[in-house]
Amino acid sequence: MERELSCDLLCEHCGSWFRSPLQFGYPEAFFDLAKETTTTTCPFCGNRSTYARERMRFRRRNSDGSVSIIGGETRF
Repeated sequence: MERELSCDLLCEHCGSWFRSPLQFGYPEAFFDLAKETTTTTCPFCGNRSTYARERMRFRRRNSDGSVSIIGGETRF
């Protein structure tokens, strides 16, 4: 059983993954709403990053504690 789905964004400046402040229930809705002009601030370096499919991943935490990665790279 699925418990949590979160969107992570890869900072285009420092290369760190961080949790997006925009969260949606499923990836398709996120891609429809978060366009290239949508930006957010990286909590690690303070620079602004744009949302782009190639810099996004979704993590699904299951009820057994395991994590599945949907898209993006698997590194944390």
